Amino acid sequence: MIIQAQKTNATICFSKRGPEDGEGAKLGQDEIHVWKLPLRRTDEQFIDFENSLCQDERQRADAFLFPHLRQRFVARRGLQRLILGQYCGVRAKDIKFVYDDHGKPQVSPDHNLINLHFSISHSEDLALLACSRHKPVGIDIENIRAVEDRDDIVSRFFSDIEKQAWQSIKPAERTQAFFKAWTRKEAFVKALGVGLGLDLNQFSVSFEDQDTRLLSWSEESEKKENWMLYLVNPDQNFSAALASSNKNGKICLFQK
Repeated sequence: MIIQAQKTNATICFSKRGPEDGEGAKLGQDEIHVWKLPLRRTDEQFIDFENSLCQDERQRADAFLFPHLRQRFVARRGLQRLILGQYCGVRAKDIKFVYDDHGKPQVSPDHNLINLHFSISHSEDLALLACSRHKPVGIDIENIRAVEDRDDIVSRFFSDIEKQAWQSIKPAERTQAFFKAWTRKEAFVKALGVGLGLDLNQFSVSFEDQDTRLLSWSEESEKKENWMLYLVNPDQNFSAALASSNKNGKICLFQK
């Protein structure tokens, strides 16, 4: 997996594999860790993941009608518990979560002695988990596909700056461009942690690979320079983005 970060001063590093389960992951003060998490796993792994879930998560898993959707949920939650538990020094099955007023999950303060922030997103059989200390982080991933109401989405949820840029994009390139912008917008909202409290048309991102900045933010224009947006290429046929307020963070990529 590669990550691109143009027009930023962030340091980019790459590791094909993350720490072994028993070693414990180390998250530096100014690091952002991004984990690529394939959700297709062995039967033995699914059993381990399911055994680590809490009662509420097991009930949610059992509510899925289709087995492959249930397996994705179990793998995603199990891997999330495993990795966050490594950072916090807690067994996967013992880690607890709390939710803020906007529904954003956080590690329970009892276990979160390192002030860990995280964001997770999934599409099809692939998930991405972003983690940092002290500063919020947001990540989003989408499978690149045809979207029938794409132009309507642009009209309703994109800013005037983005709509103008959209008109200059060639029709053959619009599917790729749409998901680049959409994942950046979603990652930024996730990092802010405001849920539906921020309209997507109140800020602007770029459609370009070479310019991943937050272009404008109507109500917080003086703060837009504090945020960094990164283009993430997790796999073929996927588009993803990372948002962080840690402008000098070193980004490390792992696969579990």
